[in-house]
Amino acid sequence: MSAKFKRKNKDQRRYYSLSSLVDDDSKRSEFLRLFPEITEELLNKINSFCRKSDYFLVEENGALALFDDNKYYFIDLESEFNYHKSFYQNRGYKKEELYKALKSDQMQVVDVTGGFLGDSILLVFWGFYVETYEANPIQSALILNALKRFPIKNFTFHPFEFRGVRAHSVKEDSVIYYDPFFRKKKEKTEPNKNILMLREFDKFDFLKLEDFRSFKLVVKRPIKGNPVYPNPDYSLKTKSIRYDVYLTKLNN
Repeated sequence: MSAKFKRKNKDQRRYYSLSSLVDDDSKRSEFLRLFPEITEELLNKINSFCRKSDYFLVEENGALALFDDNKYYFIDLESEFNYHKSFYQNRGYKKEELYKALKSDQMQVVDVTGGFLGDSILLVFWGFYVETYEANPIQSALILNALKRFPIKNFTFHPFEFRGVRAHSVKEDSVIYYDPFFRKKKEKTEPNKNILMLREFDKFDFLKLEDFRSFKLVVKRPIKGNPVYPNPDYSLKTKSIRYDVYLTKLNN
């Protein structure tokens, strides 16, 4: 999805450096007042996670973005939904490989790597009930703000959680969807800015398969990428993406 900050009133933007949200009490209080959906606990996690001097959190008309190197990272859920509505207006989606990989009787999916919510929102649009976790506190803040501006039905978000995702907290008959970060050893072209930002923030361990032995697991991979876990039961492929499916629920 596009994560660009699309606002036009640049003179109305307020910039908060990550360091100022630690060292300046007035800036911190102002920021929390502008964004009540972001708790002080989450802000503390952002500050402990990254205090890089050239990162700024930016506010404009209630919208939150991350600013770095003249680029804005911004989640626009309304535009995302409108895009899917237009794209699938005259075509079906039930033949999509991701849909087929995740489909179940209950249509419940737990996305344990929310990112910019691209896949999560697509799944909601397709009729799934989605529960999403995101480990990165900065992305969590952007997601919380996006949901405040455009609430999503049949969707639950858990900010700054990853290792806390355990089988006992997941609804029975849910399908676990996992999109682990992938680094190419050699790249012909420079990755886009969103990918570079995700790479810098990628500081979390892989999901432990043994934690979810009672659930079906779907892992998103590059078409030629090595499996994250050995011996998937089967894989569904597009031109560039492969979905490795582990029927752990059936193997117990």
